[in-house]
Amino acid sequence: MSTSNPRLIILMLILTNLLFSHANGQNSNFLSNFNFGFGGGVNFSEVNVANKVQLYENLDGSIQEDSYSGIFKNPGSQYFFQVEYSQRNFIIGVRPGTYTYIFDQNTSIALNSGAVKQENTHLLRYFNLPLDVKYTFRESGIIPYAGISMMYGNLLGSVGNENNSFIQPRLTGGLILGAYLDLTLLKLHFGVGYNYNSHIITRKAERFNTSTESAYSQSDIKLNDLNFSLSFLFNLNAKRFPTRKACHTYK
Repeated sequence: MSTSNPRLIILMLILTNLLFSHANGQNSNFLSNFNFGFGGGVNFSEVNVANKVQLYENLDGSIQEDSYSGIFKNPGSQYFFQVEYSQRNFIIGVRPGTYTYIFDQNTSIALNSGAVKQENTHLLRYFNLPLDVKYTFRESGIIPYAGISMMYGNLLGSVGNENNSFIQPRLTGGLILGAYLDLTLLKLHFGVGYNYNSHIITRKAERFNTSTESAYSQSDIKLNDLNFSLSFLFNLNAKRFPTRKACHTYK
């Protein structure tokens, strides 16, 4: 057996010990910069119509009008895990979880024989992965912050016609504001954000095939949202009681 193997093992142990000693000695333990937790909140969906699509081509004089419910009439939910890493005044974090968006589409078609009205409620459930970058304005107590958020979402199996009417991926970006309340062993986090959808989420190939008993068309829409969340964060390196400093007497 070569004598280089024991020397390599000893060298690795020495380096590992130096790394941990340096981290502890400088009072900047790696775990102390991480916070882990969970949370939930509410999403208010806002629909922007990029291009209206008619169910009929007005050959018989029919006129179709679509409207969507207002933002505060569209409450959805969010449930997520939260992981954050802080360095001085900057925080970067992720909030993977399930996010639900709800809105109503009201369709009115004026035919020669009379008006036909239809209301369709859309419930979209996504697995979202938001990436947040924040700047904090204080270091203790109530800690306000501002930042940006970028999010990738994937449409999960939803009820009704959603799987036929909407594409799976969703990309958004937006602004976030909020604050932390530092309770030593626990941090309460309250956040507000507005996400802007960067692309159309409806399927063009399936705009007239929405699997409903009475046919209607789905226009090209973008889905923005205003969201509020509350989460509870813990630090694995938080100390339950303050460390007592040793007293030395010098003569």
